[in-house]
Amino acid sequence: MHEARTLLDAARLLSPAAGALATVVGLCGSGYRRPGARLLAAQDGRLVGGISGGCLEADALEHAREVMAEGRARLVTYDTTDPLDVLLGVGLGCEGVLEVVIEPLASPSCQAFLAAWEETLAGAGPLAHQLDPRGRRRLARGGRELWCDAGFAPADAFEEILLPPPALWICGAGLDAPPMAALALAQGYAVTVLDHRPAYARPERFPGCRVRGAVPGEERAAAVLLMTHHFEADRGWLARFLPEAPAYLGLLGPRRRARRLLDELGIAGWPRELHAPMGLDLGAETPAEIALATLAEVRQVLAGRSGASLRARDGGIHAAAHPDRIPTP
Repeated sequence: MHEARTLLDAARLLSPAAGALATVVGLCGSGYRRPGARLLAAQDGRLVGGISGGCLEADALEHAREVMAEGRARLVTYDTTDPLDVLLGVGLGCEGVLEVVIEPLASPSCQAFLAAWEETLAGAGPLAHQLDPRGRRRLARGGRELWCDAGFAPADAFEEILLPPPALWICGAGLDAPPMAALALAQGYAVTVLDHRPAYARPERFPGCRVRGAVPGEERAAAVLLMTHHFEADRGWLARFLPEAPAYLGLLGPRRRARRLLDELGIAGWPRELHAPMGLDLGAETPAEIALATLAEVRQVLAGRSGASLRARDGGIHAAAHPDRIPTP
């Protein structure tokens, strides 16, 4: 999500005639980026986002400049399965075939997509996006069609659902909250910091975040982190969130403290949704390390993965679907 926000901000400031958008629409075998990855290429050579680990971007830029000049989208295929690729191609060594649609930023279709994606990131709801090999697309939200190019070929189209950024709430604005909020923002979460103490809940301490004294209305969060360092405050937050727990509910502090809180609330056993102490076992000590360990666990839970070392994983390292997207209905 953070990459999406950065790309959209750059596209807004760029003259449409001086830019092109590259989208990974197909991958057979291995690749650094998955279908749905995007690169914004400017005529002057600036690049935002990425379609690889840095290996394809220079070549994609040359294609993008030609696309800008012609005003017509094209499909570019990168085949890194050929053993001669190291000598004749881009030298990825990933043993995959990557398909990329590159389209002029100035096209009405691309502009409609960027506007609809912007609305999704602002909370308008999931966006169904289909893009065929010739750069023609269909956009829909909530079952209502927003855009469909003449000649669009759905049978050959790449499909995705683009989602709003997941909401992450931090309860407690102490000294360890700013590193947590900053790293969460960098990971693409929509971050809200909750603390009733005016001396702590100051927006200037949490740039890019909402700062509130209480839970914002009837909203729900994907992840909630309880880190007030105050026993009574944490008990209140637990009482508030446990009945309808988010996908991830984390509590800072030792297990015995969490057990005392649960006992005082009359809760037997250990709620499945409660992660206490929160975070993966990374040996974290500093606020920045605790933020890393915690947000790694949040990601693991929301993605439904094990959190184990990738070298212990059999088969491919990626899930069948992109972790930030859901299958098209």
